[in-house]
Amino acid sequence: MISSGGSFLPKGSGAMLTRNSVWKAWCIAVLSVVGSTILTFALAPLVHEKVTLLPFVLAVLVSAWYGGISTGLAATFFGALSADYFFLKPTFALWPVTQGELALLTLLIGVGVAVSLLTEKVHTTHAAILQSRERLELATAATGVGIFEWFRKEDRIFWTPQMEGLFGLETGSYEGTSAAFAKRVHPDDRTELQARLADCESRRLPQITVQFRAIRLDGSIRWIEARSRLFYDDSSSLQRLVGVATDITERKQKEIALGNALEKLTESNHRLSLAPRGAIGVWERNSGAQLNWWSAESYELCNAGHEVESSWENRLACIEPEDRERVNREVRTSFEQGRDVRVEFRARRPDGLRWYLAIGETLKDPDGAPTRIVGVSLDVTGQKRIEEELKQSNRDLEQFASIVAHDLQAPLNTVETFSKWLLEQYAGKLDDRADQYLTFMRTSTWRMKRLIAGLLAHARVASESGNLTLPVDCNEVLAWTLQTLAPEIAAHGAVVVSDPLPTITSKSYQIEELFQNLIQNAIRYRSAEPPRIRITAKRQADEWVFSVADNGVGFDMAESERVFRPFERLQRGLYNNGAGMGLAICKRIVEQHGGTIRAESQPGNGSTFSFTIPLSAVTANGSASLIISETCDAKKGCAA
Repeated sequence: MISSGGSFLPKGSGAMLTRNSVWKAWCIAVLSVVGSTILTFALAPLVHEKVTLLPFVLAVLVSAWYGGISTGLAATFFGALSADYFFLKPTFALWPVTQGELALLTLLIGVGVAVSLLTEKVHTTHAAILQSRERLELATAATGVGIFEWFRKEDRIFWTPQMEGLFGLETGSYEGTSAAFAKRVHPDDRTELQARLADCESRRLPQITVQFRAIRLDGSIRWIEARSRLFYDDSSSLQRLVGVATDITERKQKEIALGNALEKLTESNHRLSLAPRGAIGVWERNSGAQLNWWSAESYELCNAGHEVESSWENRLACIEPEDRERVNREVRTSFEQGRDVRVEFRARRPDGLRWYLAIGETLKDPDGAPTRIVGVSLDVTGQKRIEEELKQSNRDLEQFASIVAHDLQAPLNTVETFSKWLLEQYAGKLDDRADQYLTFMRTSTWRMKRLIAGLLAHARVASESGNLTLPVDCNEVLAWTLQTLAPEIAAHGAVVVSDPLPTITSKSYQIEELFQNLIQNAIRYRSAEPPRIRITAKRQADEWVFSVADNGVGFDMAESERVFRPFERLQRGLYNNGAGMGLAICKRIVEQHGGTIRAESQPGNGSTFSFTIPLSAVTANGSASLIISETCDAKKGCAA
């Protein structure tokens, strides 16, 4: 099948040839057979006589290739006649022929028919490919889609004209190498493209989609999206990459614009969410340390008109002088560390001095760098009054408890002295029941003294006020604690080990009491095995987390809150005579530092008591910046 221009055209069954095409096809068939006959005469003296029929196969192939199936079949027919007439005995006669020669002619005709059919199939397939390619080129030209193919081993890249157009190149001007492609990719995107491709190859992913910026010949920058199919060899090495690319610049610009709009909407919603009932003003401070936005209520807070510049300096001027430096330091530090702000301050208003709570969230860019703080100021004057009244009430109650506990010790000491004297003087001289009563009296007196001592310790911790300003090396405090508990540790064969502990700002005797109560608790509620106690500390976000773990009898987690209540004792293990104040004192000390304490345990699998010390916290007795150093000397292997 050929067109007038010589191009192959697909033909369906029943397709008709024009009159000129028919004459051309027959001429090709006759000429090819004549040529094969002449060639056979020339080759006859040189080759075996049976081989002389092979040129007729060539005639069929030529006729079918250039004329199609009908021409091939015609050449097959004429070739068989020529071979029979000129070369099969008797020559120059079509009949008779031997049985072997008939088989040879039949074979020649069969080969001719097969060649004609196969050639027709090749024509049809080739024409379909050409048609598909033409359609693909029309589609890519209409949509601006570029097609590319990369042969990695040869470092050869094929681009369609549409692909070159995406990069602003003239058709045929692309160099066709990976280096030529890389220099047309924006420098900020090259490394990421290489990393994405390497990741796909390492995991043998079949497809990859990337977006990058292309530098066009005129210097302009366009966004390109490429979708590729990856082909690997048997050793999992990338061999070839085929894909399509489109210009998505307009889409990216819309996405960026939409993202900016969503960010502004989010900020607006966030400002509103931070302005609950009682809010006095919403504000925003950017990375340039300028307060670039105030709400109307913020101006009211400062008793300023809207003509006043919304700067950070003007904001600080609204705050009571004694609080300015602290507020400025806290906001600046929070911003630099990328954490949220929560600080209280006082401001003088026409109706007097009022308390405010500033709450701000630090917003960050995609790289995690802080950009600005959006916050709100709340009037908490009423709450502060209630807190002060509650603190005073607690102080009065704690003072009363301390006085009562102290006054109870005098008569209790008298009872203890006389019970001890009676037990020493009359033990064994009275009946067994009297001895039992004296023992009960002695034990109850001892237990009452422990309860009073615990109550006094609890009241002392609660009544201590003032900022925690002294640095305390927890490693040294632990060493002192172990020396104090050395007899008890040795008596029970206990081993206490510790990781390096931080230095905090506190009062050393409070931390010592905290460690002592937790270690004693682990020893007292031991299992049949010798106590093994491990103390650790690790930094998590904006706090230190201390843990004291033991191999004791443990307890049910349903009791995890109860163990911290005053005078609560769980009947467990080999020791059941505690006063029930140790863990309550621990809880009070930790809370005074602005932290929390919790217990994790399982019956028979030991317990872990963990407490937190914030890096910066407002405690019940004032504000304290707790962590002043993150370096410490290790106290490992502390053992009795």
